Amino acid sequence: MKQGILGLYILVLISALISCSTVKKSTASTDKYKWIVQKVDSGNYKIEVDIAYPLSGQPVNLTSLYSLKVRNDSVFSYLPYFGRAYVAPMDPMRGGFIFELPLKNYSKEYSSKKGYQIHFEAKDMEDNYIFNVEISPEGYSSIGVTCYKRSFIRFSGQMVK
Repeated sequence: MKQGILGLYILVLISALISCSTVKKSTASTDKYKWIVQKVDSGNYKIEVDIAYPLSGQPVNLTSLYSLKVRNDSVFSYLPYFGRAYVAPMDPMRGGFIFELPLKNYSKEYSSKKGYQIHFEAKDMEDNYIFNVEISPEGYSSIGVTCYKRSFIRFSGQMVK
């Protein structure tokens, strides 16, 4: 009889601990969700990418830190490029999407299930870059880049503090 009561007591204690940890996890995800909404709405956020998906070919795991940062009315792109270039760049040392340019045609849409859908353009003397960014409520991100002189490429990563 004492073993049965002791077993019941241990079972209640374990279930209480599990429910407390579940509440903490949901609170943490809610806090991250609020943080993501705040950063995107303020127009000041950074996405670090870890995988590149060229239009033709296999995904490329990135070992260096590459990122896309939006701050106010500018985009700071430090992204590699793997794919086909239709026109050679003016500067042969410049192979990726490495630039700091003003944003044009910035728009964002929000869905509680999908998160943010962000679209903007940036233009320099080399090309016109069209970015399609998706940010999930958990902070996972997908960045699609379309240009006139290179084939499409997509990146995946996560929004960082």
